[in-house]
Amino acid sequence: MGLMIKQNRERFEVMALRLAHYMEWSKADTYEALPPKYRQYFESQKYADIVMPLINFDRFNGHSIRGLSNKYGISKSEIFRRLNKSSSLQ
Repeated sequence: MGLMIKQNRERFEVMALRLAHYMEWSKADTYEALPPKYRQYFESQKYADIVMPLINFDRFNGHSIRGLSNKYGISKSEIFRRLNKSSSLQ
């Protein structure tokens, strides 16, 4: 497995675990320890879709777009677009 793919996979697993904790689905310490139904759910989703609830929470709590971009590894324009899209749905 290439370094970039491994780093992306690690980020995916960390953020999926954060979302599981945030949603109170699991208190697992590792991605592998998550119940299979949640791992299957995460595997069926795109990374940006998994982190969107976390991005919304952080933005609401005052994080800058630049900070969110650094934290989640998504471009500022993608975060801005998704935040605008999610706010227009409410």
